Amino acid sequence: MEEELLKKLHSFIIENNPDLLVQLYDNRMMAAYLEDKLKLAVPLITQLSDAGKPAAVIEEQCMNRLTADLRPSRFHYIREVLEDEFEPVYYRLVESGTLTYEIISLLEDCNLVFDDFGFSEDNENNRGLRRQIIRAISDYQERKE
Repeated sequence: MEEELLKKLHSFIIENNPDLLVQLYDNRMMAAYLEDKLKLAVPLITQLSDAGKPAAVIEEQCMNRLTADLRPSRFHYIREVLEDEFEPVYYRLVESGTLTYEIISLLEDCNLVFDDFGFSEDNENNRGLRRQIIRAISDYQERKE
């Protein structure tokens, strides 16, 4: 069960938080990060196992706990804003193969905005947040030109 959770968490990070993935690999901290996160789920695994819950339920609840601080994905949010509001730029980045790299760079500029808004599943549709992210992306694009 624990090995499967580690694989799923790693896959989740690859898909939803590539910025974290790069940071952890650059610092050679991926294995330690995954193990530390897994330690958070061990009591829940024990509790649910003792209660006779099926493996699929245990896995789902554990993944919810393990990924709580990784959701919603800032990476996906920026990608969506780029695609919606900066379509030519978005497709140019897709075609050049640099979309992921550029979004990770954009995250450095946008993280303060996300932090100021306390970015969460409760406010990811906040119009003010979206406007500020659009402004940050515009500023980033102007600096690059």
